Amino acid sequence: MSQGPADFRAAICATVLGGALSAGALAADPVDLPPPGFAATDYIDAAGCAYVRVALGAEVLWAERRQEDGAQVCGQTPSRARLVASDEVPEIPPNRKGTAPQFPQSGQYVQVGAFGRTATADAVAVTLQSLGLTPLRQDFRRGSGQLRVLFAGPFSTDAAADAARDLVRQQGFGDAFLWTQE
Repeated sequence: MSQGPADFRAAICATVLGGALSAGALAADPVDLPPPGFAATDYIDAAGCAYVRVALGAEVLWAERRQEDGAQVCGQTPSRARLVASDEVPEIPPNRKGTAPQFPQSGQYVQVGAFGRTATADAVAVTLQSLGLTPLRQDFRRGSGQLRVLFAGPFSTDAAADAARDLVRQQGFGDAFLWTQE
């Protein structure tokens, strides 16, 4: 009987983890993979199912965490919050032209961009969340539609704000800049 790559990986993982995995433990990936830079050993996906990190050389695999009876451990609180569209992120009131936005708390905020299409703002809000940033929105009426401005923050230090701004710029938002709320 020949074994496929999944069986081979499961056998290696079972050996590495002292037999804690069944042959099918690598059969399915998490519903959503951990964000880049996620370093923890355990991960709970958006469906609430538990996975354990298994490193095979440079490759990182996520093996299902199993109960003693062999059933996958599920029903847990996800490791990261559910990613939501821009309509669902906190809203700040519109400000008059030439005045600073009124953010909910003090700190620094990255202004990511202004979007005339809700679908674009939704995609950007999800991207910000997947990077570990907290988005906020500000809506302005514009003709028969709206202009949605997205921010990320707050950041309590200059270094954190600068790093977030640089990360946003790396995502293609080269005009991103910082606001400070005292």
